[in-house]
Amino acid sequence: MKFYLIFFSFFLFVVCPVAGQVYIKTDFIGNSSFRDQHNKKVGDANGSARVYEMALMIPVLVKPDRYERPRIWGVSFYGSYTDLNNNQMDRVHAPGEIMNLSLSVIHSRPIHEKWSVMGMIGGGLYTPHRDFSQIRWKQVVGNGGVILIHHFRESLSLGGGLVLNSSFGYPMVFPGLVFQWKLEGKYELDIQLMNAAEITAGVWLNNRFRIGFTAGLYGSMALEKREEKEMVFTHQYVTTGVEGLLSLGKGFSLVGTAGVVPVRMAYYHENTLKAFFRTTEGEHDPHFAASFYGSISLRYGF
Repeated sequence: MKFYLIFFSFFLFVVCPVAGQVYIKTDFIGNSSFRDQHNKKVGDANGSARVYEMALMIPVLVKPDRYERPRIWGVSFYGSYTDLNNNQMDRVHAPGEIMNLSLSVIHSRPIHEKWSVMGMIGGGLYTPHRDFSQIRWKQVVGNGGVILIHHFRESLSLGGGLVLNSSFGYPMVFPGLVFQWKLEGKYELDIQLMNAAEITAGVWLNNRFRIGFTAGLYGSMALEKREEKEMVFTHQYVTTGVEGLLSLGKGFSLVGTAGVVPVRMAYYHENTLKAFFRTTEGEHDPHFAASFYGSISLRYGF
């Protein structure tokens, strides 16, 4: 399943809150065997991974509006580094590391009591290394788009629109989608489809500690030239587990998760529209088997 462009279309649109947000997160993915497109083990090939992430959302200008939702101009930064600890694997299967960086300007404004519009323009860098001296222009991706959002109630919003992405080396338009459902109180439910696909359900045991279940879809990609062809490496994984959140006060919270990664895809394909949509009956995306998962993150709202 060639999912990376859909994932990055969702990634283009993040929540644009009145208050700023920062988080730093580390994912630990345990070791497991590597399987090819026929779902067969590739010799003794195996691997684990660590993913380091940082995201920052700064509202630069906030103005009140008659619809009781403010007009906002903001700047969003996202960075991730994936350390792929691959063993007994040929370089043709996967790189040893991935670096993704993106910077965007976001604008959100209400246009009706129940409607608002959100736009974004920015760019990103997607490489199989950390060496800035080796960066190629084809590893720089521009993006932008506009999403129309309907606010059914304070806790539920759904929106759709068009997203512009230059991953193929030329601008292409894709559908964009935003979904957010959040219930707060002693029992909380948070479903989001924006910078990732996430669902969290939990209960506050006291005023400082929440425990619950979480699941999510995350990923990164690298653009590189191999054997005179422009290629894309996609690394995506699904996580499920038990999550604990500890409120540290003054806007800080510490979040830890322990669980499993039932699905972790890792594969190359040509960076063309034809290759993106091409499927072969009976074949799978090359992937790692299920493994242990753990994560820890520090979050701050201001």
